[in-house]
Formats: sequence, structure tokens, C-alpha cells
Amino acid sequence: MDYTKGPWKHEGNKVVNINNEEVFYIFPNIPNNPCWISFHKEGNQKLLLAAPDMYEALKAITQCCLVTEYSAEYRLELMAHTANIILSKLEGKEV
Repeated sequence: MDYTKGPWKHEGNKVVNINNEEVFYIFPNIPNNPCWISFHKEGNQKLLLAAPDMYEALKAITQCCLVTEYSAEYRLELMAHTANIILSKLEGKEV
């Protein structure tokens, strides 16, 4: 997946990386024109749209680390499975 490597930072109406490469630009709302976002790379849009799923996956992986009823091997399998689902969604693969 082609995306702008991070870390990302917010600067005014845009988000850039540490090399000042544009990640996306937010065009403000003006009369008769709603605001809209221009993404520098398609992968940047996918990452932004997947952020809620990635957050939930990280929470699930963290919780999986704390469950002691299951073997370490099984917990690692669950964490890998959760991570692979999110990565597959980001890369546009069947889940």
C-alpha cells in the first residue's frame, strides 16, 4: 500500500510528515462550497478511514495480552489474527 510515511503532524489546513511532505489537505468550507479533503496518496485516505478499526484492534490485542486463561501460543495466534484482519482491510484484500 502506497502511503506517506509518518510520523504525521497537523499544520493549519494540512497534515504533513516530518519531511514536510503533504499527507492530506483540508479545503475549508466557503459559501456554496462544502469543505473537502485532498489526499496526496490513496493509502493516506485508507489509513485515515481505517483509524477507528485500527484503534479497536489495538484495544483487543492489548486485552488479549492480559488474558491468562489461554496459553501464550493461543494468545499470540489471536493477536496475529486480529492484526491480519485490519491489515487485509487496509490493503483491500478479502477478509
